[in-house]
Amino acid sequence: MDFCHRNEWGYPGIMSMLLGATLFLVMFGLWIGIFMSSRGEVASLVAFHDATLDSYTYTVEATGAVVIEQAEAGLIDIAYSGQGQSASERLRELRDKVDWYNGTLERLRTYNRMGFVDPFLTDPPERLEPIILR
Repeated sequence: MDFCHRNEWGYPGIMSMLLGATLFLVMFGLWIGIFMSSRGEVASLVAFHDATLDSYTYTVEATGAVVIEQAEAGLIDIAYSGQGQSASERLRELRDKVDWYNGTLERLRTYNRMGFVDPFLTDPPERLEPIILR
């Protein structure tokens, strides 16, 4: 066999095969790592989207009901009862998380439109839309 013939450099045929196999395994490992990472990111996006829409809708309705009830009862304003600051902090946290969600979703969709990157990334589901806070 020609690839087992020993010359002054050793066994070049076997070394070439080992180098090729090693390179293939490294590339395959990188592909699996990137693909699984993007899968986890898409799963986080789906979970955040579903939980956020439900929670946001409930919070807006519940907060509106509390403010209306307090105004009708002549109670102190929500901004002065200490709840306003807490609500403000929660809304800021929500805004930051929505910014992360929207940015990650747009980044994944942009990357998936590139032909050379698409095989490495998981496509986000079509039902995921950017979240717009009002």
